[in-house]
Amino acid sequence: MTANKVFHSIQVFFDTRLFTIGGTDITLSAIFVFLFILVVFSRLFARKLVDRILIRLQIEEGTRYTFRRVIELSFIMIGAIIAFQSIGINLSGLAVSISSYPTLNLSLRRL
Repeated sequence: MTANKVFHSIQVFFDTRLFTIGGTDITLSAIFVFLFILVVFSRLFARKLVDRILIRLQIEEGTRYTFRRVIELSFIMIGAIIAFQSIGINLSGLAVSISSYPTLNLSLRRL
């Protein structure tokens, strides 16, 4: 098997339609791209925010880490809601319950 055939087989696998939501075909490659962009964007933005603002405020390292994680999780959840709504899935009813997750997560870690 040549390299072109192998790459073509991989491309066909990742471009195979898994399901359709709101008239949009969801493929494995679309899911990977969505998750990659969402996670990378949220982490980079949260780190820049921590580096530029919280360090200037002379906040302890542990507290900066906590703020950064809360910001990362919030961006991931907000981005997921926006992405789902852009393909036609209305998640506005879940927005309140999902947005409370970081607070609940941090509260349970202290137990």
